[in-house]
Amino acid sequence: MELLIKLKRRKRKIQHVEFLKSQITDLYNQIVIDTINGNDASNKAVLIKKYNRRLNIIEGMTNALLI
Repeated sequence: MELLIKLKRRKRKIQHVEFLKSQITDLYNQIVIDTINGNDASNKAVLIKKYNRRLNIIEGMTNALLI
């Protein structure tokens, strides 16, 4: 039973990591488009920084569990 719970948590973490990666790439694309058009993208840059930090924390925890 415990193994099933651990597998579900791991699957959920992997899904969350993939979601964060896709959000980061979308924000990068939006920043490039905004800078080409001459719009301010500072708010999106703050979000990328926040998402990257969160991603590093989650991936660090996942890698620590695998060792």
